[in-house]
Amino acid sequence: MKRSEPSVPVAHELSASPPKVKRHGYKLALEVSPEQGQRIAGTTDPDFLETLTNGVAAATRGQGSDVRAVNASLAALAGIQPRDELEAMLAAQMTAVHSMAMEMSKRALLSKQTVEGVSANVSRASRLMRTFCAQVEALQRYRNAGQSTVTVQHVTVGEGGQAIIGHVDRGGGGNG
Repeated sequence: MKRSEPSVPVAHELSASPPKVKRHGYKLALEVSPEQGQRIAGTTDPDFLETLTNGVAAATRGQGSDVRAVNASLAALAGIQPRDELEAMLAAQMTAVHSMAMEMSKRALLSKQTVEGVSANVSRASRLMRTFCAQVEALQRYRNAGQSTVTVQHVTVGEGGQAIIGHVDRGGGGNG
């Protein structure tokens, strides 16, 4: 898999609506253009796109959800804007984990719930939410390709002193 270079999306790309699934009997169908496929899955490969979106739909429908919930998950996937297949897989996992965390949170609040039931569902929701945070961090690390950014918030230079901000290359193989 080749990683595409990061780009800043233009306003019309961000406002474009994500592809939607439609019910055809018992099946859900997703028809997308290559541009939409690139937007929601970081690829134009139709087999990868179909497998990915079917996985998102299955994870969402497994929660007892309807077509609207599947479309909401696809909108979230598109909102993450995966740049390649690896990012798309992680984004799909993120949508599933988020959906499960919300379901466990909802179950913890059911009336006539036992204390043990509330505790178990809160624990599950908490673990899923921590997993989601770890996934967000993993996506950020992958997108940054291990690059770190250091922000200097305060610099004091005494009288007669000098400060250099930025990359310093001493050149030549001189002494350090």
